[in-house]
Amino acid sequence: MNPGVAESNHGRDVFLPWNNPDNIISFEAYMLIEHVLVCYVNPSVFFVGFPTNILNCVVFVRQGLRDRMNLCLFCLALVDMFYVVLYSLSGSHCWVGFFRPDLENWWKWSVRSNLIGFYQGFQLSSGCLTMIISVERCVCVFMPLKASTLVKTRTIGLLILSTVFVVQLLCLTYSLKMDVVLRSNPFTNVTDYQLFPSSLYFKHQLIFDIIQDIVTNTVIPLFTFTVVFVSTIITVVQLKRTIAWRQSSSSSLQENSATSRQLTLVKTLVIVSCIFIFTSSPIVALSTGSLLEPEFFINRRYNNLFYVSYLLYSTLCLINSSINFFVYVHRSSRYREELRALPAFRSLCRYVWMR
Repeated sequence: MNPGVAESNHGRDVFLPWNNPDNIISFEAYMLIEHVLVCYVNPSVFFVGFPTNILNCVVFVRQGLRDRMNLCLFCLALVDMFYVVLYSLSGSHCWVGFFRPDLENWWKWSVRSNLIGFYQGFQLSSGCLTMIISVERCVCVFMPLKASTLVKTRTIGLLILSTVFVVQLLCLTYSLKMDVVLRSNPFTNVTDYQLFPSSLYFKHQLIFDIIQDIVTNTVIPLFTFTVVFVSTIITVVQLKRTIAWRQSSSSSLQENSATSRQLTLVKTLVIVSCIFIFTSSPIVALSTGSLLEPEFFINRRYNNLFYVSYLLYSTLCLINSSINFFVYVHRSSRYREELRALPAFRSLCRYVWMR
């Protein structure tokens, strides 16, 4: 039997999803793209995202977490750091395989099955925190005098904590859904480690499918994307009006300098939101494509194309979680001052300069 053929139905071959000839992307091309992204691109992003998110956390702690925006940005950097670390670890089989090829496949599926719930949770949490920040700034631009009384630091802290906890709880279903088993593929006669649905999943399949297919894969990503998109547009429009009004009505240099820091902060966070919108837009395309073409999904005709698209989306999410440092450095003089004040950063700059 042809290894790519699942069965024969009245003389017509029925192909496995990954070897279906109607696939726009072949299985070999998918494996090559996965190898390049997971083994080369993602580790490169890790070496940028991990240290810069640590610097973000340190700077915002030094600036003071009693300020609600510092608290929000600290939590965002912390969540992004965990996501960058855990998602990069899911590709550690590349390096294990370099030394122990016999363990590569086992390591790959074991690590992914245990970590997927956590890094998926941190990825969604990053989007939720970006949404909270975007809405908070929108409220501040519209009601600058009432924002401090309407949105308190304690309230924001509790909201962030509860959001991350609930999202992580929902995403634990990813790790509980699959087990790593040694199985023989009946079509290729190759025995190797594979992911197989767990007994817990078979007992509660409906609950797992609702949480994953509807809540975590569709509702949360699309909701956060939509809210960030709408609130960012509203903030930009209102910000332009505010700047125009202050330029035409303010005659006090002291008033202009007092408000310039807040305006800079809003502009910085608008850029952060825009980056999130750009890097999250593929999830909208994936969801829309699956609705318009039911075969564009896992284990269906366009299985390979769906996986490649999701891999590219995950890499963009990784980049989104690693790029905020450069936005802060470029846009915020206060951030740069605090960064220069760090002894470790000064030593690093001195070392690089001497080199």
